[in-house]
Amino acid sequence: MSITAPLTSSPGPAATEPPGDVLPARAPRPTFTEAVADIVPVIGVVFVAGPPVVFIAGPWLFLVLMLSGAFAVLVAFVALWVAATVLLTTLAGLVATPYLLVRGLVRRHRMSRAAPIPGARVPSLESRQVVA
Repeated sequence: MSITAPLTSSPGPAATEPPGDVLPARAPRPTFTEAVADIVPVIGVVFVAGPPVVFIAGPWLFLVLMLSGAFAVLVAFVALWVAATVLLTTLAGLVATPYLLVRGLVRRHRMSRAAPIPGARVPSLESRQVVA
């Protein structure tokens, strides 16, 4: 007959400990400034010649914010506004180009007819005066 004993013995309740149904008192929560004071030194830490923590945590923060509905809707509205602006600007350029080309050609044609070159008068053959 063999008796098996546990390898580790479970300690019994000590006389100074409260009973199991009583919760121990919690430590006070740190204030905002204490939390920031704990985080600030970690921001610039470089892990064995790697990038700073901000470059790794930044994209993850962006991903987490994209998962939230309000931020995703805001990004979608901004992207829609940018796309609409580009589309309207392109459409306005396409519509205005022929008008601007025709106006420039008309202006150039009027300037070429209205501005004769001074001193470029050619005497007629029937004139009795001879130009020397």
